[in-house]
Amino acid sequence: MKNFINPNINYDEIKPREKNKSDNRDGKYSGSGRGFLNFESKDNKNVKDKNSISASVTIENNKIVDMKTTFEDSQNPGVYKVMFDRCMDNLWLKIKKTDSVEEAYQLISNMYDDIKPINKRGLYTTEQSKINKHFDGISGATFSTSGGLEALKKALEQYNSR
Repeated sequence: MKNFINPNINYDEIKPREKNKSDNRDGKYSGSGRGFLNFESKDNKNVKDKNSISASVTIENNKIVDMKTTFEDSQNPGVYKVMFDRCMDNLWLKIKKTDSVEEAYQLISNMYDDIKPINKRGLYTTEQSKINKHFDGISGATFSTSGGLEALKKALEQYNSR
């Protein structure tokens, strides 16, 4: 095929770049996020260990091959965990469809930006219409799911910084 802008270039002779077979950034990355109590408490220092969310991702060849999230709530064990786990399972299905870490990071970042709690007059809240774009029912675990996204985002930021 001839290039009409530059006739000296023949596109048929251009070969696509080979993808790097091995990325030295392959490995496991982790991050942490804030759960519900971290937003509601005036003293986050005392709450940190009581309501934390951690995430780890395993990356091979610029693709997330495994994701684990852990929800710890020593004050209300199990109350929010069922919905949180359901939302994280839904998220994992979306991440598996992405073609690269960068695409997964963009997906997670967009979701986090849409559902992260915002401070309005001293109270944290979220916009339900934005949540509904990503999840079919997050009731009971909105802040926890936001914390899970925050933890995943931090894990992928570690990968991107290497």
